[in-house]
Amino acid sequence: MISRLLLLALTVVTLSGCAGERSFWTEAALYVPNRALDFGDIARAGVDVGPGFGVDVRATKFGKAALMSRLSAGIGPQSFRHLPVHVGVENYIAAGPVALSPSAGIDWPHETFDLRVELHALLVGAHAAINLGGIVDFLLGFIGLDPSDDDL
Repeated sequence: MISRLLLLALTVVTLSGCAGERSFWTEAALYVPNRALDFGDIARAGVDVGPGFGVDVRATKFGKAALMSRLSAGIGPQSFRHLPVHVGVENYIAAGPVALSPSAGIDWPHETFDLRVELHALLVGAHAAINLGGIVDFLLGFIGLDPSDDDL
């Protein structure tokens, strides 16, 4: 009898929205869009054109090697949360977790746990990135967790 009353009370609190910031129905309605957004955060790529040269290789924010100098504009899928464009002047050098990067414009997004390769030679550049943190966020989202704290 007591277990049934506790189950009924938990159900009423959950459905009424008193259990947290949102009601069960709000969370349920946003479940599929949030999984789609999380999936879109996993892979990114792009191409850009403009004079420049350089290489940028990253194994997370803490392990990177880069030397890049360019004036370029580009386009490519960058997840649903970022603009799919790049326009700017970039001059940067990086080693390990340290970087010197005086740049201006709209840069390609860089995430903390990216595996990333970017090359620019003369007038053409390209990059590809896999966000390891995005993979974890996507998978844990199926059980209601959001380690990136980016769900709607």
